[in-house]
Amino acid sequence: MMIRSCYACLLAVATLTLAGCGGRSAPVSDPKAAVALLGSSLEAWKTGKSVADMRQLTPPVYVADELWSDGFELRDFVIEGDGEMYGPNVRLSVTLTGSSRGGAVGKKQFQYLVTTTPACTIARADR
Repeated sequence: MMIRSCYACLLAVATLTLAGCGGRSAPVSDPKAAVALLGSSLEAWKTGKSVADMRQLTPPVYVADELWSDGFELRDFVIEGDGEMYGPNVRLSVTLTGSSRGGAVGKKQFQYLVTTTPACTIARADR
């Protein structure tokens, strides 16, 4: 339930950012910085860091990904391409290789929405 609340919160922030507040335009994320942020975050996941650990970084990285939160063991990943702008966010396709607790190793393909400003956020987008 808490994960769904995190998704709802990130979606609300993204929606408000898309709509703009007070007539100002939303800051746009940097695609190269988004690829770097996602890559370093996925590397942290591979080494056993938790979603909570990511919030302790400076600046904090806010992650909404049920696989990560639920203990999926990430063994490898491939970020495909340079991403595309999706409002003020960058949408990136990623192939994850790993396993659920006690499960067989498999590959999963997902899209992530990454924001580099005003905060660092990573949200796995459901297809």
